[in-house]
Amino acid sequence: MGTFDGKVAIVSGATKSMGAELVRRLTADGAAVVGLGRSESGESIAREARRNGGRAMFVPTDLTSEEAVRRAVEATIAEYGRLDIIVNNAAASDILRGTGERPVAEEPAEVFDRIMKVNVYGPFYLAKYGIPHLVAAGGGAIVSVSSISAHRVYRSSPAYATSKAALEGLSRQIAMDYAESGVRSNVIVLGSIFSEETAATFNDPVKNAARRNNRMIADPATVTDVADLVAFLASPASRYMTAALVPLDGGALATYPGAVASAAR
Repeated sequence: MGTFDGKVAIVSGATKSMGAELVRRLTADGAAVVGLGRSESGESIAREARRNGGRAMFVPTDLTSEEAVRRAVEATIAEYGRLDIIVNNAAASDILRGTGERPVAEEPAEVFDRIMKVNVYGPFYLAKYGIPHLVAAGGGAIVSVSSISAHRVYRSSPAYATSKAALEGLSRQIAMDYAESGVRSNVIVLGSIFSEETAATFNDPVKNAARRNNRMIADPATVTDVADLVAFLASPASRYMTAALVPLDGGALATYPGAVASAAR
């Protein structure tokens, strides 16, 4: 039997490498998974999961739209009858788009607004419309994917850093408000992750060296590492964990920038 047999999960951002791995892992462990996102690639990910014997569907969803998120949750209940797990994986970041942000006084309001809507309002809408169904199912788990950028600020990323800090605050508030209803809410704080989206950075010797100098473990984490931790935090094995910030960062948060390179010398 799988860990999540009979359970139903919503995974946002289920259109790229990390989201795809989350869908694979949760369906392999027995959950029915509803992937959300704006790209048509989400349908192929759900189709792959079904070919491998899992239960999965994709609902095209603009996470910045409250109405769209409400409809996505309703579609989940209509198809599977319940909801037990929410994984807030979707994230907007201009760093990965190759454009970056700007210092606060130069940041266009529309950039700040766009990133905040995906990274904060999306999880808020999923909580607003999903939590009643988690409670109705007897409790459940919300796992949100944050970043060390919420704690260790880089230059010119005001929207991304702010949004991830806000996501962590939202997660703690959910944990407080719904603990008595059996809903747990935890956060994964990501550092360097090798994925389709970040491959170019790791393949660049200069950029990779800079990242390497800011963490203790030489190799970056993989999307499989992320999926393993999500599965743990969504499972009964973590039943006594809520309002937690769990680093998956190779020791980056405990390291002064450049400390690894200095120690090596």
